[in-house]
Amino acid sequence: MTLTQKDIAEMAPKVAPYLSDDQAEQVRSIFLTVKTPDEEDVSYRIGAGKGKFNLPDDFDDYNEEIYKDMERYALS
Repeated sequence: MTLTQKDIAEMAPKVAPYLSDDQAEQVRSIFLTVKTPDEEDVSYRIGAGKGKFNLPDDFDDYNEEIYKDMERYALS
């Protein structure tokens, strides 16, 4: 954590009661735009091989084939 980040962390609780509504809204807006690593949007990820495999437009086209393979291996 940088010195500036430490200053902000210490100052925020101290100055919050003295902020006007407009100032508080500005500070709130800034905090809401910051993404922490655990809040990163990963919904777009489909795996490390994205673009490396030719997949059908309908991802579920091969469900029956996959089910048969899984069933075969589960019973062996």
